[in-house]
Amino acid sequence: MIEITNPVPHTANPCISPFLSSKEDPHLHGIGLSNIRDAVERCNGTMDISISEELFHFCVMIQLFPPSH
Repeated sequence: MIEITNPVPHTANPCISPFLSSKEDPHLHGIGLSNIRDAVERCNGTMDISISEELFHFCVMIQLFPPSH
């Protein structure tokens, strides 16, 4: 399990596009979360992203070893 929580700037508006990059040259940024989501899905894991109370919360769970039969 990987869990990350970071503050969100007061200027951020989560109702518009909370996960778009605000960096210069946005076409060169902002693919990280979609790459992570693809990898998590390939591993049959789960990924949750949310913004609440001015906090960005990211949680990924991946089973490292398949269950023994």
